[in-house]
Amino acid sequence: MILRNSFLLFIILRSILFTSSQRIWTSYVYPDVTKAKSMVCYQCQTNMSEVFPVCESNMLKIATKAEKQELLYFCPPFADKYCFKMMTWEGNLTTVTRGCVGENDAHGHSLRTGCVHFENENSMLCLCDTIACNSSYSKVGQINTSLVFLCFIFVCSI
Repeated sequence: MILRNSFLLFIILRSILFTSSQRIWTSYVYPDVTKAKSMVCYQCQTNMSEVFPVCESNMLKIATKAEKQELLYFCPPFADKYCFKMMTWEGNLTTVTRGCVGENDAHGHSLRTGCVHFENENSMLCLCDTIACNSSYSKVGQINTSLVFLCFIFVCSI
């Protein structure tokens, strides 16, 4: 049930966040995110036709401060609880999507920070709850989250 709900969240986020590769329902933040009164997240999607796809994790690490600032947006009130980073792997191609999401999934279930790996979909969704926290993710955090998730499944099955 949890995986099904998480998968539905994944599909919903993927379909509503970007329409024709444009950002929706956000306001651009520049230059001081420290004065933000709502959640501020990186919002972008990898475009592999770009010479320098800034949204891709390795490129974002080496991007200039100005390039990173151009990807920061205020989250709207209905999606200002978490920042997310979604990664999808298809062969040698990695697609990265970053943005904002609210505190509940489409079915009203509460979300929480951490990462969920969808092996059947070759994708991972990570949620975090601090300003601009979706710039990257920690492999250690993935392992710990995976262990907690597996323990949760084990306890629920007893």
